[in-house]
Amino acid sequence: MWRPHGTHGRAEHPKSAAAGRTRRDAGSRHSHVCRHLLAEATFLTGVLPNQHGIVGNGWYFHDLSEIWFWRQSAALVGGQKLWDAARARDPGFTCANMFWWYNMYSGADISVTPRPIYCADSRKLPDCYAAPPELRDN
Repeated sequence: MWRPHGTHGRAEHPKSAAAGRTRRDAGSRHSHVCRHLLAEATFLTGVLPNQHGIVGNGWYFHDLSEIWFWRQSAALVGGQKLWDAARARDPGFTCANMFWWYNMYSGADISVTPRPIYCADSRKLPDCYAAPPELRDN
């Protein structure tokens, strides 16, 4: 169902250009797809999936023919982020981005998000990513 788009792991749904349009309301500009990461990206950028690039909860890597989860870098989301737009209007603006998915290495002043540790013996340990790093207890 998903088609690979480029080699950066971005996937594109066949109807992503019309995302959010229903037969009943062909003029809708809202994303109605039930994918929480898609909804977060739409909310944080104010643009639709065909612009921000998030179309599902996993990333299809064409070169590997594999879907990977737990890709959390903010760089994966296209479009201007809410905190960057606010800072452009008010340089003194500060923002905490707490527990959103694409939160790693974002431009928010404070960010914390779940980030488990996958051990070589197949264990999965709870952990988190935090910026500034002092927020994470050791």
